[in-house]
This record gives sequence, structure tokens and C-alpha cells, in this order.
Amino acid sequence: MRPLSKRALSVVFVMVAVLAGCVGGGNVQTAAVRSGNLSVLSIEAGRLYFWPNEIRVNKPGPVRLEINNVSGSRQNFTLQDPEWNTLENIELPAGKITSIDLKLNQPGIYQFYCNKALHSLLGMNGQIYVEQQ
Repeated sequence: MRPLSKRALSVVFVMVAVLAGCVGGGNVQTAAVRSGNLSVLSIEAGRLYFWPNEIRVNKPGPVRLEINNVSGSRQNFTLQDPEWNTLENIELPAGKITSIDLKLNQPGIYQFYCNKALHSLLGMNGQIYVEQQ
């Protein structure tokens, strides 16, 4: 087996750095309660990202997601509960805001991602943390 050349090693290093930047540390958003007990979350779906990708909900209950797809192409939003059951699997039209009403009645971590090929692997995923009050 031949050792890697300096050029090949440089290419590998650049690819790892780019992928690390795609995954990133994310930003945390806390849901705003707008009316009654309804928590409202705004999410941006871009090219290979959701922003924010970490969301906190202060207590279990009804949640409205408003997802703005700014990517220029069709995306997907799939949400799984803490037991990995799929709660939503919705197509997000390009250039549109899609509203989704949910009942997140159980405390825990809800995973969301885009189910398009490789999108989740490249960073288009996140979590909703529902805290117990």
C-alpha cells in the first residue's frame, strides 16, 4: 500500500473541514408562546441545513412549526418522537412557508431531518427538546 501524497492529504483535510462546517454547532431557539398554550417555532430550511437546528420547548403541549424553505428546491421535514415513531413527513415546496400543528405531549428529544438523499448526513437535521414543567 502506497502512502498518501501531500496533495491527496491536502484534499482529504479540506473535505473534512468543509463537512465539519456544514454540520456546525447550531443555534438554540426557545419556542415563543403566542396564544394560550400554543408554542410557535420558526425554522428556515436552506440548502442542506435547518436553522435553528436546536429548539427548546418549555413544556409539553401544542406546537406550531412555521418552516420557510429558502433553498430554491423542494425539501422535506420528517419528525420523530423520543421513541423514534414518525410524527410528520411533509414535503416543503421551494419558496413557501409551511405551517405544521403538532402535539408534543411527551418530554424528551424529538429528532427532525430532511429525508432527501444524503441531506441529513450533510447537516440537514436537528432536535426539539421538550422539557418537563
